[in-house]
Amino acid sequence: MKLRAEPSAELNFSVAVEWPEEFNAEYALRIQHAVAEAVVDGLIASHNTNPYRGCHVRLIGFRWDSIGGSEAAVARATSKAIELLREQAHWVFSDGHYRVYESSTD
Repeated sequence: MKLRAEPSAELNFSVAVEWPEEFNAEYALRIQHAVAEAVVDGLIASHNTNPYRGCHVRLIGFRWDSIGGSEAAVARATSKAIELLREQAHWVFSDGHYRVYESSTD
């Protein structure tokens, strides 16, 4: 599992890998969802008072073990990768520039 995070105005997730040939379209989508859910859980619901919501996370590396691979295993690997990303990346906290305000004079 290899993830890249880049600054963004909102939390985004994308996939830049080819899934193993043994995956049919449905299973590839299920694995993609397992990764995306673990990314959101790890960045938004982390034990930090400041959620990491201003980044675009891209899946750029993926290895599959046909014996021990599963959605749960992928979710655990993603959670660990996000944990390392939170702890080792050089994060800069936003001062609120991501907010959009509208005014109405009706």
